[in-house]
Amino acid sequence: MIRILNNALSFHRLAVVLLALLLAFGSEVLLWPHAPDKTAAEWLLAALLYPAIAALLLHLASRNRMRDLFGLMALAGIYGILNSLLINPTSTLVDVPRTWFTRVLGAHSFIGLLMMGLFLALLPFISRRRVIFTALIAFWGGICWGTWAKWSPTFTASVSEPTPLALMLGAVMINMLAIGAVGWLLVKQDREQGQLLTLSRRGLAWVILVLVIALIIRISAGSVDVLSTVTLGTFIMISLGVLYYQERAKGSTLLDTASQFSGTRWIVLLALSTGLLLVGGLIGYGLERGDAASDPVFVVTTLFTGYGIAWLPAVAGVLGARALIRQARIGRL
Repeated sequence: MIRILNNALSFHRLAVVLLALLLAFGSEVLLWPHAPDKTAAEWLLAALLYPAIAALLLHLASRNRMRDLFGLMALAGIYGILNSLLINPTSTLVDVPRTWFTRVLGAHSFIGLLMMGLFLALLPFISRRRVIFTALIAFWGGICWGTWAKWSPTFTASVSEPTPLALMLGAVMINMLAIGAVGWLLVKQDREQGQLLTLSRRGLAWVILVLVIALIIRISAGSVDVLSTVTLGTFIMISLGVLYYQERAKGSTLLDTASQFSGTRWIVLLALSTGLLLVGGLIGYGLERGDAASDPVFVVTTLFTGYGIAWLPAVAGVLGARALIRQARIGRL
């Protein structure tokens, strides 16, 4: 998979691997969607699909010159749908259509937004505002992770015991070490100012082929139903339309910082984020279940559901308002 990237640029390859590791960390560790009977073949498929999806996301962001939070939310929505259909359908499509909003457009899309935001935060110079914002996200995200990863496996009929704390902490440390190692290699690579992270035509064709084959495998195995495929595929098309609508020939983009990787200073941000995530996770793990609003799992679920319901209408509303303002300025309204 990594060999099909545009011009075989080392920086591009490592950027894809870094994003893939962050996405896998978010969806597999922070959300902890593991079914007890998840097979080695499914893990192997996930190891192939995370780089493929990461390469596609960077291609879309670079090709459409993604430039603000709303474009990032649309891109995160595409990630959440692809992950839910191709990598974790057992946990995300268990009770459709409810889980379309709680887990697909909610949990996985939200975690995709956070992980892609962390990817962008690691690339450029480190500012005080970025450090404070990232620290707050890591701490509160850790609290949510601590309680959600502990109790979410018990939602299945085959699991009655919460996730062991040692297993959760070990998974975080192993993943963070891998992310740090790839980031260190990324520091050493040469890159050009304004370098694009797009795929070649052949590379894009291979990525799409891999995703289509994975979808066929999932449908054939009965893990994904046709209704979910059609409905969530429609959401992907809408999100692609958002990215296309936002495209501009000139102006800055969020990925402009990819050529400004700041060297070893990002290690401070990564170490701080890891430490605060672990502290928050310990706090969240110690929270007891309660009733309704006093139940931390209920609070996290409500957060996921609220995001899943609101993000697409919010993006559409903001873009529609911008279009009206633009028309008014040029005298067409």
